[in-house]
Amino acid sequence: MNYKEIIKETQGSLAKLSQQLNDIEIEIADTFEINSSNFNDVLNSHKKNIFKFPLIYTIEITDSSILRDFVEKYQNRPQGLKTSKFNYRDKEVPVQNTLYVGSTMKNFYGRLKQHLGLTGKSVYSMHLLRWDKQMTYTVKVKVYEIKNIKDHEVIITQNIVEAIEQQIWDKLQPIFGKKSGQL
Repeated sequence: MNYKEIIKETQGSLAKLSQQLNDIEIEIADTFEINSSNFNDVLNSHKKNIFKFPLIYTIEITDSSILRDFVEKYQNRPQGLKTSKFNYRDKEVPVQNTLYVGSTMKNFYGRLKQHLGLTGKSVYSMHLLRWDKQMTYTVKVKVYEIKNIKDHEVIITQNIVEAIEQQIWDKLQPIFGKKSGQL
C-alpha cells in the first residue's frame, strides 16, 4: 500500500469537498416551539410544512432556569431505559440552552418524534418523554435547509451535510449527543 498516494487522494477529496461548499448555502426553513405537555398534538398539526432535504436542525430548551433540573432528570433516568445509547456530555452546569444538533437526509418529522420520545425506543436520540418525569418545558426547534445556489446541479452528500453540522455543533456545544461524522 502506497501511503503517500493515500494522503494525496485524501487531500484531493477534501479539496473537492471544499469546492462543493462554495455552491451551497444554509437557509433557515422554520422555527417552532413545542410544549412537553402536548408534543404529539403540536407535532401532528405542524407536519404541513414540507422541507427540502437535506436538513440540519437544532433543539433547545427555552427556559434556562430549568436546565439543571432537566439534566438531573436525565442523569437519574430509569435503569434499562434504551436511552443508554445516547451520550450525555458531562457538564457541571450547562452554559447554553441547545440540547441537540442533528441532521437528516430524508425524514425530519420521524427523527424529531424519536428525540421527543414518541417513537423509536432503540434508536440513537434524546427520547425526552421517556425520562423527563412529566416535567413541563418548551423546546424550540430550528430547521435549516442546505441548498444548492449554483445553476449546475451539485449533489449535496452526507459528507457535506456532516461537515456543516460539525461546525454548528462546535459553535452551539449542545448538552446532549455527540459530534457527527468523521471530519
